[in-house]
Amino acid sequence: MVSSRGSKRSPRGSPPAVIAQRGPRRPWQTRRFWLQWLLTGAMVAVIAFSVDFREAWNVIGDLQPGWLLAGVALLVVSNVLHTVKWQRLLATVGEVPLRDLFAVFWSSMATNNVIPFRAGDVLRVQVLAQRCRIPRSGIIASLLTERVLDGVSFVILLAAGLMLLSGGGTEFYVVTFVLSLVVGFALLGTALLARLEVRPGFDEHRFLGKLPPRVARPLEAVLPNFLEGLKPLGQWRSALESGGWALAAWALEVAAYAAFGFALGLEIDLGGYFVVMVAVNVAASLTVLPSNLGIYEFAAISILQATGATAGEATAYAFGSHLIVILTISGVGILTLAYLRVGPQDLLYVRDRSIAQPESEVRAREVALVRGREGHPAALPGPAEGHDAGAGDQDHRPSGDEHPR
Repeated sequence: MVSSRGSKRSPRGSPPAVIAQRGPRRPWQTRRFWLQWLLTGAMVAVIAFSVDFREAWNVIGDLQPGWLLAGVALLVVSNVLHTVKWQRLLATVGEVPLRDLFAVFWSSMATNNVIPFRAGDVLRVQVLAQRCRIPRSGIIASLLTERVLDGVSFVILLAAGLMLLSGGGTEFYVVTFVLSLVVGFALLGTALLARLEVRPGFDEHRFLGKLPPRVARPLEAVLPNFLEGLKPLGQWRSALESGGWALAAWALEVAAYAAFGFALGLEIDLGGYFVVMVAVNVAASLTVLPSNLGIYEFAAISILQATGATAGEATAYAFGSHLIVILTISGVGILTLAYLRVGPQDLLYVRDRSIAQPESEVRAREVALVRGREGHPAALPGPAEGHDAGAGDQDHRPSGDEHPR
């Protein structure tokens, strides 16, 4: 009998002991889950005890629905442009139809509304990798380049907003300067990495060939695709095109935030909405709280009061606009999650599933594997049942006529 180190031997003649394996823990069974919600509740409580809700309610009572609907429409169009930007950044590692990519992008935002620790980004990587067979390292690289281009857009819009502010505070200029330095170094570093050429086969490489095998093997599996995913920032034309889509998308989001302010009758400088949009999105990128609860309200109230809004107006805007954003993202997100048929396996399992399979291909696979299963229709991007023979992660179970050796 072969036993692992430290395990107890079974008595001679008795069956080997079976060690029960614990399944994955539910999110609410972890300390991290409750810690996130505890921090969220604490931050909301601090804000609740420091604002004037009576005045805020009076502001909300004068709501103008026309501007509110205009803001929601601008928010949706903004995310369509974000999807186009992501499609351009993915072009070097794979092609995905815009319709399917929009569903994945919006589903990730809806997931972030519910699950902490930026689980929506994990969904973006997993769904595309499983169903489109795009390398995960390439998708992660596209998310990195997306963040860099978003940072460039934030610097441009923040500078434009400060020029529109009358008597803007010195702290805004300091923040803009620091953000410009961080984004500049990130852009330069990513562009330099994007120009590197690393092909599989580290043995012939001057520096990477000296790495020990246990380091070189996993690195060789991910590094070429990761650098390929950075290529859009290594070429002027693709970088400017993707950057243009990013700037246009965030500019529309500024317009949406301004429309929310007009709906509430706020009388502040237009530049204040530029600063608010950048502030809440930068704060959202740094936090791991679900729906950015507390962080959004704190950033919006602080900026609006600094730009001339009263405490009640700032409170009404912060809570009202955040509620509108959450409801919009969640409403569309429910539809996109249903369209994609996303399940727990899309977040937890590392498998390759095709996003849309021709019916003839599904039938051929059924005959070849003698499974007798029905394939999914080609128009639906749900998870596929089978795997191609060339897939790196196959899940083959013997049928009734097959016997494992």
